[in-house]
Amino acid sequence: MARYSKDLKERAVKYVEAGNTYRAAAKIFGATAECIRNWYQLYLKDGYVLTQKRLGKIPRVSNEEFIKYVELHPDETLKEIGAYFGMTNVGALYYMRKTGIRYKKKSLVTRKPVKKKGGNI
Repeated sequence: MARYSKDLKERAVKYVEAGNTYRAAAKIFGATAECIRNWYQLYLKDGYVLTQKRLGKIPRVSNEEFIKYVELHPDETLKEIGAYFGMTNVGALYYMRKTGIRYKKKSLVTRKPVKKKGGNI
């Protein structure tokens, strides 16, 4: 994913604001027309263009600490494990795969065969 400087974004927005098209700006500034349109929409909404910040921070957890916790709490779900370490359930799944821990949670409900009413015809 390409990162663009604040200066480049501002110049592209000014170019579009002067009446030029997104496609023309894309050719000049080396970004896609959709990207420049997003910058311009953000400029119209907020009045300025900032670089986009990451949504979350990946916590640094040692593999040994993660393995130890999962071994001590084998019945916890990915959501619970992630909450303990301050990450999402997808982050917990990432660490599960990274450390080589594989287990499948069993469903609490077990299916039983259902008897049909009315018997055989």
